[in-house]
Amino acid sequence: MAEALGAEIFRQGGRVTDIRSGDAFMVQPQKGELVLSRDAGYLAGDVHAGAVVAGTYGVGATSVAVTIRLIDLTNHRLLSIAMTEIARTPTIDVLLHGTSGPVPTAYDRLY
Repeated sequence: MAEALGAEIFRQGGRVTDIRSGDAFMVQPQKGELVLSRDAGYLAGDVHAGAVVAGTYGVGATSVAVTIRLIDLTNHRLLSIAMTEIARTPTIDVLLHGTSGPVPTAYDRLY
């Protein structure tokens, strides 16, 4: 969801910085060449931003509740907030648990 919100902000003319991009490519066997990481050791230095996208999710027996916020970092006010509920499917369970199974595609229905 953060990716979709970032894409829309960019499409509307906003400036978007991806903090997961490192200073160089990482080459990992069986995975290829990567430039995005969640490992703090690979990330670029300090990033100054006026706002940030943050999200949470809660897993239920049959669905996942997802909340996403756009937060102004200068005054901590919410610029936008949205919530949705996604039905649990085998594809969603793969994303939740990281187990093998169907690989999600852009054609998977998330509702």
